[in-house]
Amino acid sequence: MAEGDAARRERRTSDALAAYERAIAQDPTSVPAHLRYVETLSADGRRSVARDRYVALAAAPGASEVVRVLAARLQTDGSATAVRAVYVEAARRVPADPWWRLAIAEVDLEAADRWIRRHEHERTEGDRPAAAEALDRAQQALARAQSAIENAAARGAGLAELNLYRGLARSLEGDLLPQAAARTAAYRAAADAFEAAVRADPTMVDAWADLGDAWLRADEKDEALAAYLRASRLAPSDPDLRANLGVVLHALERDRDAARQFAEAARLDPTAATPLLSEGDAWAAAGDYEKALDAYGRALERDPALVEAHGRRGAVLEHLGRLPEARQEYAIYVDRGGADAADVKRRIERLLSSEGPP
Repeated sequence: MAEGDAARRERRTSDALAAYERAIAQDPTSVPAHLRYVETLSADGRRSVARDRYVALAAAPGASEVVRVLAARLQTDGSATAVRAVYVEAARRVPADPWWRLAIAEVDLEAADRWIRRHEHERTEGDRPAAAEALDRAQQALARAQSAIENAAARGAGLAELNLYRGLARSLEGDLLPQAAARTAAYRAAADAFEAAVRADPTMVDAWADLGDAWLRADEKDEALAAYLRASRLAPSDPDLRANLGVVLHALERDRDAARQFAEAARLDPTAATPLLSEGDAWAAAGDYEKALDAYGRALERDPALVEAHGRRGAVLEHLGRLPEARQEYAIYVDRGGADAADVKRRIERLLSSEGPP
């Protein structure tokens, strides 16, 4: 399972599926092994392959409960409501099994996360009624998830995944809290839960990664760095973990180290432009402006629509005194609707004024 989880994070889908298949072969009734196998296939665009396989297995004599449940899940429309209903029915049929309750919690946590992001979007857009509705939906989903987790705990108290899910719930709870002190307390509680998870299973890469995130949100940068380093040792080719290491190192003002981690994230994901943008920011913070310009340029090669790279190139060029080039980058930023276009327009006016008449 740990091997499959690391491979999944590193986007080695075939290796992840093979590892989960070996886990299933060792324990054909393992709910988490089957769930991760199905989720990996589905994320790879092969949900129909998973459906056909499980429907056939479920039709065979002596099919296990987990196979029948996943066949039912894969025959739904895939919506959260439909999937949750399948898991609720499975929990009703096998009340002593904690795993279906954890599966319910996973669905509800994902729903809470979606509603939290919707809440943030609507609040940014100024739609207060829509933001309030999204907040209420998020709180309801989170309450359902927490109930499912504690119901699972009553049936399988020793499972490392219980603390993983408790940590996820507390982290989402922190996202919903309006007071900074209350948010920090929630993130610390999430970190405590993730630490309990990795004590129970030190190979759980997702728990190490979530621990890093919780400590970073709680502004405990050294602890966040230690957790991300443990996660990256388990999945060294995961570009997201490398980027997160860069974020923490940048926050610790270790900007050159941060730039190297962002560069590695970009190497591991050759289609992503954002790590190169972050690499440029780190080099600029370190005072290595030519490397910053190079990183921003490579980001634009990958994604010409990444307008922020033009704004940041403009700022570096202005710092270097290359004012005509800076003005050109700023103009592109404004023309393409950069988020801070009004401020950048004022910078252009200042540059025009400083350059004087032609």
